[in-house]
Amino acid sequence: AAFRQQQAKLANVTRVGFRISRDDRSETHTSWVVGIGARRGLLLTVPSIGDHNYLNINEGQTWRFRTFHALSAIRFSAVVERVIFDPFPYFHVELPTALEMRNVRKRPRASVCLDATIDRGTPTEALVVDLSAEGMCVALRKEQGLGMGDQMDVRLRLPILDESHEIQVEGTVVRVDGCSDPAHPDLAFFGLSVEPRSSLDRVMLHACVQERLAKDFDTFSRVLLT
Repeated sequence: AAFRQQQAKLANVTRVGFRISRDDRSETHTSWVVGIGARRGLLLTVPSIGDHNYLNINEGQTWRFRTFHALSAIRFSAVVERVIFDPFPYFHVELPTALEMRNVRKRPRASVCLDATIDRGTPTEALVVDLSAEGMCVALRKEQGLGMGDQMDVRLRLPILDESHEIQVEGTVVRVDGCSDPAHPDLAFFGLSVEPRSSLDRVMLHACVQERLAKDFDTFSRVLLT
């Protein structure tokens, strides 16, 4: 329930997030953009690493930033200019002139929060956390885990133009992420390839993703493309 509330909040509020690390081999953490400053400056949250602790970020350090948008992976390095702790921990960086961007997906993908039912003989509740016309990532309780190659029917309702449309797709597990969210160790995450039952269902999947990306684009472009 707590994870669903968190995911629903993220999916319904237009926010830009980055995975940040000191270098390509270091552990990554999630940081959210909370403001846009002058001279292509960004204000970002300092990631929490426990109930009352925060990641050690200091002025003058260089950090790596990564994110995805639609079809592209985006990466850049930036130097921390300031770290501020009131009213909450956040830091300033200045965007470099050039960003590294490359296409890594055949179809655009969007973050969502959609209840779904997975049926492998017995219906199981799941939560879809990202979606494309050809795949999705689902969260399940870890004791209800899936294995590579498992096949199932997936039923879900797609919000499109303020209406809800129920579809059913055939899903196959192509990625097992396991319990990859330290804040929710009771959940496991799985990547599915999906095959819609009809051409109309495929169009509905695409329309749902495009509607979500359209809502995100204005904020994303103001953050990175201005």
